[in-house]
Amino acid sequence: RYLCRELIEETYIIKELDKVDIFALGCTMYEIITGQDMPGNGFRWQQIRNGTLNWNGTGNGNCLTHKISVSMKQLIITMMHSNAKERPSSKKLTLFLRKFIDVGLREKENEIENLMQR
Repeated sequence: RYLCRELIEETYIIKELDKVDIFALGCTMYEIITGQDMPGNGFRWQQIRNGTLNWNGTGNGNCLTHKISVSMKQLIITMMHSNAKERPSSKKLTLFLRKFIDVGLREKENEIENLMQR
């Protein structure tokens, strides 16, 4: 369910093997956010591996798509890109997420300071 096409077709490049894991992590994030189980095969499986993601969710109350930013959706789309060369490496993903977390922490610290000044 979480395998990228190049791993199944054995067309991956050994030096870029971490991008296989990035695809799987993107699938996991997508599954959590949409509340949809990843398909094991079939048309939806093909769509996902071709980069067509459905952000509508399941309607069962487990969907979080309305709570995530466009930037987060774009990150997941990039992580699940059909071309491994377009996916971030694990190092680039880590650097991006650290920046993202640092910005969030600074915003929270500013909120706390503002509350304390009142």
